[in-house]
Amino acid sequence: MPRPKIRLWMSIWMSLLSVVLVTVLSVFFYRAFQTALNERVLLQLTSVKRLKKVQIEAYLNRIWEDFTNEPVDGPNPNSFVIDADQLDTLGRNAGLAFQSPVAGIYDLTPYSDSGALSLLLIRPLDSLQYAVRRHPGAAIQRILLERTGMGESGESYLVGRDYHLRSLSRFFPEQAPYSFRAETEGVKQALAGKQGTGIFPDYRGVMVYSSYQPIQFKHLNWVILSEMDVEEVQAPLLELKRQLVAIVIFVLLLAILISYFMARAFSKPILRMRSHLHDMAAGNYDITISPGKGPKELGALFTALGDLKASIKGAIHFSQQIGQMELSADFEPLGDNDKLGHSLLKMREQLIRYHQLQEQNNLANQKSFLNGQEKERSRLAKELHDGLGPLLTSLKLSIQSTDLPAPRKTQLKQLLDEMIVEVRRMTYDLMPQALLDFGVGKAVVHLTEMVRKSSKLNVHYVNSMKDDDPAGLDTETHINLFRIIQELLNNTLKHAQAENVRLSLTQFDDKVALYYQDDGKGFKLDEVQYGYGLKNIKERVKVFNGYLSIHADEHGTEVEVEIPIKDE
Repeated sequence: MPRPKIRLWMSIWMSLLSVVLVTVLSVFFYRAFQTALNERVLLQLTSVKRLKKVQIEAYLNRIWEDFTNEPVDGPNPNSFVIDADQLDTLGRNAGLAFQSPVAGIYDLTPYSDSGALSLLLIRPLDSLQYAVRRHPGAAIQRILLERTGMGESGESYLVGRDYHLRSLSRFFPEQAPYSFRAETEGVKQALAGKQGTGIFPDYRGVMVYSSYQPIQFKHLNWVILSEMDVEEVQAPLLELKRQLVAIVIFVLLLAILISYFMARAFSKPILRMRSHLHDMAAGNYDITISPGKGPKELGALFTALGDLKASIKGAIHFSQQIGQMELSADFEPLGDNDKLGHSLLKMREQLIRYHQLQEQNNLANQKSFLNGQEKERSRLAKELHDGLGPLLTSLKLSIQSTDLPAPRKTQLKQLLDEMIVEVRRMTYDLMPQALLDFGVGKAVVHLTEMVRKSSKLNVHYVNSMKDDDPAGLDTETHINLFRIIQELLNNTLKHAQAENVRLSLTQFDDKVALYYQDDGKGFKLDEVQYGYGLKNIKERVKVFNGYLSIHADEHGTEVEVEIPIKDE
């Protein structure tokens, strides 16, 4: 299953976040408003209930005082005098249980034919007679029907201990109050002597806000309740709920729209960064990474990506350099955690060590080859000098003692003399004895003399060697310097067409310097193909860790060689 694109993800999450945030705020606001409304309504009902309770108690107190202060033979037709037996009969007929003291106000509503509120007032006149008055509850009913501040559904009513209404229901004014039973939570709490507020069904089964409190006055035991329908009270809440739902829907649509454009704005640089990463993963580091427009944090990401690209590109370039054996290339790791950079440096160190070891082995092999070559030359020179030389000399003496014609003898002697000279020259070329006996300085003197005799080349030689100090240079260095001079003179004789050569050997404490200059036709260094002579010179200088400089033009050739003296 394909994953959703980043734009869709961002749109979904931003929309969900907006909806959740608005929903939470709406629920919080709704709950707060509901709590405040509940508290305000219940407080209002409590105030109304208290006012009516006070009014009812004041009215009861006033009629009681009028009753107690009124003469027995007063004008009230509902007042009369009875004896104790008649009082008992009245109580049995009305179903009243008169309490002691008998004086007080009694509720006759349960025994009223109409079911309307009716009161009975009794006070003793003496031990045998009682004043009795039957009093209607119309005034109390008017107090309860006053509905100021109670809305359209508010009402206040009285309930007796038998859970029947004592006052008219404003919803059913044509029916007798006593016909309604109100065994509600508020009535139960009030009959238990408690007062309070709550939300519960009333005697109609309708949910109401209710404030309840008991009324106890001179044998009366009622409950007064002030209530309002939940539906009316919460009508603003329902309207608020509809408005909040509409706001949530509007915010959802707005969030989807805004999140879509924001997702586009944020996803463009991210997609561009993904494209750059794909290019880099494919090995293309010749890309241009620019932060572009957008938040500072995204710009910092593009800057970091550019740094990463530059770092990888630098590492690749460095690896290419060391792959081409450019081991002196500079490279600096980004830090201690740059494992790639440190690995490349270790690789370069290993290659340097391997290259150095290879160079050392090559130099040792070349040096061994040169030493073997010189030993072979020395052996051949010795065999020519000690073997063929004496034989030629003996042959010459034999010819002198033979009985041959004088011209023939002279011819043979000349031929043998030439052979002896050639053998000596070959012996000298292979290994001059002077080189072994007196060192390179003196051996080159003899070499230059031979060159002057055998050619028209004028060699000016300056010898500054310490040949009297044989411990200063080893035999290999003497032989190496002599062979280099031999090659230089040989190249001049073969190719330079020179007339003059300036040659000097100078021994210092740490090196021997060779300077050679001829006035020949020279050559171009970038065009000349190195022959055996120049190649041999370069190899000899390299084997002895020396320095070689060759400068050539139409005025001649100049060569400088420096061979370090070994520190024994």
